[in-house]
Amino acid sequence: MTEVYDKDKIATVNTWFSMVPNPSDPENPESQLCISLSVGPLKGALVEYGKFKLNNPDTDHVTASFEYTIVYVPEAIKDINFTDEQGEEFENMLGDILICLLLQKHQQNEEDDNTRDTDTLTFNIL
Repeated sequence: MTEVYDKDKIATVNTWFSMVPNPSDPENPESQLCISLSVGPLKGALVEYGKFKLNNPDTDHVTASFEYTIVYVPEAIKDINFTDEQGEEFENMLGDILICLLLQKHQQNEEDDNTRDTDTLTFNIL
């Protein structure tokens, strides 16, 4: 199934999270930002994205892989055993959030007429 990330989809996904400082180094503006989840099975968890890679970028069907670390889990859900379906929902949600962040950053760069010198994208707290 191909997902369409139009303005409505992006607006919906943006309600699922907020960008927050990394709790391991909250005063450092250069520290990796985290997302705080507002919905889903791990509501309230903080997640840090790691490596991101487009698979088969030269084809009509592009997939992506990414790494993430859960840096904080609320006490209320720490001991819950989640189902495989909930785990898949969680990872799909993280993928949707990441894609929307990348699309928004790309759009911002186009509007600002920025040219990138590196492969690193920097996000500000929303």
